[in-house]
Amino acid sequence: MNRLSYKDFVEYYHINKRLPLGIWTPASLNEAQLKTKYKKYLCLVDKQVENSDPKWEDVRGKVYKRDGDSCRLWKVLSLEECQDAINNGYVGQFKIITPAHFVPKSVSPRLKYEVDNIYTLSLMFHSHLDDFRNPLNGGSITKEEVLKWWKRIINNANMYDKLIEEGKYGS
Repeated sequence: MNRLSYKDFVEYYHINKRLPLGIWTPASLNEAQLKTKYKKYLCLVDKQVENSDPKWEDVRGKVYKRDGDSCRLWKVLSLEECQDAINNGYVGQFKIITPAHFVPKSVSPRLKYEVDNIYTLSLMFHSHLDDFRNPLNGGSITKEEVLKWWKRIINNANMYDKLIEEGKYGS
């Protein structure tokens, strides 16, 4: 897949009133926000290229099978939290399920293919957590709050602690 230059990315946004690859966006973005979204776009393009990796396809298949081809976060939300997500206009945003690395590949490349480090999330939740935003309402959150969400997603204290230690990730 060909990458858009930053200039072409911004032009696409202004012409189409949306971002490429279905990246979530509020009504309007300033220059700093566009730069952040461009970084997200580059990551998504890289993930599409990564999907042509046979080893990745094998790992991805195992993760989807383990997680039942559905979003792990959606499964652990309370009814009130589900309603919050729906009230914030996320209806229909849960259909695209993506594999998400708990310990980012940039932090620990050796965990890239570690099934226990990868969990299925809706693209919306995945994008929000990667951008340090509350998955239910898009508000800014701290790294510690992101880690609390991940602890719920992983839903296994021993595995969470193991990944924190192996990836040297956390607070």
